[in-house]
Amino acid sequence: MRQILPLITLSIVMALAGQAQSSTTSGVLYEKGTKNEIFKFWALAMPKKGSPGVFHRRSEYIDIQTNKAAVTEVLTTVKGEFQKYVVQQSKINELWTVERKGDKVTFQRKINGKDEDVETEKWVENFVVAPTLMDFIVKNWQTILKDKDVKIRFAVPKRQETVGFKLRKYKETEKTFIVRMKPTSFVIRAIVNPVYLHIDKKTLKLSKTVGRVLPKRKVDGKYENFDADVVYQHKD
Repeated sequence: MRQILPLITLSIVMALAGQAQSSTTSGVLYEKGTKNEIFKFWALAMPKKGSPGVFHRRSEYIDIQTNKAAVTEVLTTVKGEFQKYVVQQSKINELWTVERKGDKVTFQRKINGKDEDVETEKWVENFVVAPTLMDFIVKNWQTILKDKDVKIRFAVPKRQETVGFKLRKYKETEKTFIVRMKPTSFVIRAIVNPVYLHIDKKTLKLSKTVGRVLPKRKVDGKYENFDADVVYQHKD
């Protein structure tokens, strides 16, 4: 049976909304509800030199204890459309690849250098990977502001499939809108906490997320998923 808990693996680089120019993001992952720093990160989004219309977004999560990259992500888009998403999980020696091929999306998982079976799904317009989440939210911003649900098919590379989620405005403060990302499945919803996205009102960029993150932590000799508070800083 596939694991359910690793569902929500939100990427740092998803905070980079828009494809028009190079951007950088940095920040810190804190143990949830504390100021205990666990990972630092950087993310860079830029056009691919010599390839008009091709855009790359790359990020790394740096383990504070070892000062080594625990996770590396690379997103490729072509003319603003999703093409490929690759995640290297160094701590568990896994490589996950999600790629669009015509009207299909393929999911490939490599464990300790060995390929697993490739899974395939039909392409849908509300398909989202972590780094494209904010782009999708911005495109559907007016609907979210009307307190309406926006449904997505969120790619979960480890599970080699997409999972349904609903985005909805949850709360508003003086400077931010908080959007809740909640599983549509009752079974998954019963065991996975929603993710809360704090979005700056002026820039429509993420200032903070609360929920499941992509890196893993070692607990009793095993690497496990965890929730965290993530604080972002942006530079265009």
